[in-house]
Amino acid sequence: MDKKQKIIAVIFVAFLAFILVSTINNITGFFVRETSTLGYCPTMRIDATELAEENNYKLIEMSSSAEVLQALNNGLIDYGLIGRKANLNEINPEIEEEIIESGHTLISRERQFISEYDLMGMEIHTYLDNEETEEILPNSQISYYETKEEAINTGFQKNEVVLISWEDWEDSFHLTVVFENPPKKVRDFRGVFLYS
Repeated sequence: MDKKQKIIAVIFVAFLAFILVSTINNITGFFVRETSTLGYCPTMRIDATELAEENNYKLIEMSSSAEVLQALNNGLIDYGLIGRKANLNEINPEIEEEIIESGHTLISRERQFISEYDLMGMEIHTYLDNEETEEILPNSQISYYETKEEAINTGFQKNEVVLISWEDWEDSFHLTVVFENPPKKVRDFRGVFLYS
């Protein structure tokens, strides 16, 4: 066998090995279901655990909702579970949103972080139902309005906080994030949003 025939033989064997490995991987993938990954922010730990148990997801806790969305955009996880609605500029156009639990949130002219204690002394503007609002904010002074626009405009003019439904969220809004002591986001003002 000359040098040329040896090279052809090596290439042929390498080609056969490649086909064999590919075939084995395809057969294994067909019979063995790969586990999907669910990335989540710390506020969603309980919800993520329940979802993982129902769907056999591998859980990956991340430091923030922004990190979850970035990982999803980059294909590092299959699903992302966060406590707020993603802004359109945070997700790729092909990513879909599922609202598992809507709820309410607080917005203001500028993004801000406040304690539960400070929230009790603030005037809150809203267009939502009185009974529902007083259940969420039992110790706050609440001003009610006929329309969402009126509540938002008045609250923003006074540089105060507005309570809205997550379903009314717009990308131009800024969150007011409420913290418990020790610092941990208050779950009452979060929703449950699944992105895939």
